Amino acid sequence: MANSPEPKYMEKNDRDDVGIYISEFNGIDYLHVREMWISPRSGERNPTKKGVTLNIEKGVELYKLLGDLLTEAGVLKAN
Repeated sequence: MANSPEPKYMEKNDRDDVGIYISEFNGIDYLHVREMWISPRSGERNPTKKGVTLNIEKGVELYKLLGDLLTEAGVLKAN
């Protein structure tokens, strides 16, 4: 992906964040949703093995499914 966006993070708890980012490997774009641990010394985020990596098309499918699920649960308003 020529213009890969900056990673996005949300706090999971005092020690961990959840990171979402895109990378490219062998010409294929991947979406990563990964638990990140925060180094107490440097404050830097580091990925853990906990998470999922999907090709970008499956990432779009996940996005749609998540929207459907949250709408059906009443968390999001239907468009």
